[in-house]
Amino acid sequence: MMYGAKGPTNKYGWSPATVLIGGVQSTGARGFYWTDGSAVNYTNFAANQIKTLDRAIVMHTYMFQGLIGQWYRTADYVAYYPQIICKRPP
Repeated sequence: MMYGAKGPTNKYGWSPATVLIGGVQSTGARGFYWTDGSAVNYTNFAANQIKTLDRAIVMHTYMFQGLIGQWYRTADYVAYYPQIICKRPP
């Protein structure tokens, strides 16, 4: 689910323009997407793009040619590709 850049935080309290999630385009191409709707191609994803987040995000495992990656944003939240972001269990 996408959230507009000017929209409210989602039900998990994520800031709209600063959340990175995995997604699959209608064409079947896989990539990472900001919640403002802009796409970030995973083959070009770099550390300087991570710095644009308001909090640190660590690439736990990487996604390449369909592999599933897990993206952690602080200790409280986690996003599993290609599902929507969910709150990490305590």
